[in-house]
Amino acid sequence: INFNEIKVLDNSEKLELENILKNIGKYNSQNEIIQLDGFLLNIDEKLKKAETDKEKICPMIVKLSLLFAIALAILLV
Repeated sequence: INFNEIKVLDNSEKLELENILKNIGKYNSQNEIIQLDGFLLNIDEKLKKAETDKEKICPMIVKLSLLFAIALAILLV
């Protein structure tokens, strides 16, 4: 899988996904479960961070888009 084409993920996330995919099937099941649990914890942390970022940024985007629409309407009138 070529992770370089995925623009949404940063380099650390791409490396983490690549390591998970490379290591699946190399170790016994108990070690793989531990690795996957760590991976899920990282995903949960990033999901919580994304939710807090969304709560901060979305209202600002709505306000800016309304201001832009008002300014455009004023310019067109």
